[in-house]
Amino acid sequence: MELKKGETIEWFVEDKANIIAHRPSVPPNPITVKKPSPLLTQWEALWNAAADKACSCASCRERFHAHLLAQLVCPGRHTLTLLITTGGRQFRDWTADYSLYAKQRVEPGAFFQSGSPGD
Repeated sequence: MELKKGETIEWFVEDKANIIAHRPSVPPNPITVKKPSPLLTQWEALWNAAADKACSCASCRERFHAHLLAQLVCPGRHTLTLLITTGGRQFRDWTADYSLYAKQRVEPGAFFQSGSPGD
């Protein structure tokens, strides 16, 4: 907190260990922050446009969604094991994750062949 000469500050004794400073009038923030279009929002729009073509059921859709999100932040090689770990599910049963692809419950190519969200 930057203070200027002559500025009014109110002090409150909260307890024996804490004193609270309060500004009755707060100056405007000198830095303006631009809010860019969130990447995740754009990604979710792509996901929603293609998910029905790529997934056969709701549980498969949720699992495939988690795998694709993990692809964005996964360090190193993008193996299914590392995707599960990146998603924080390393201590749970992985059977459903592997059978998602082994039993062809999802068609990953359909997700990547869809166009933009407006198509």
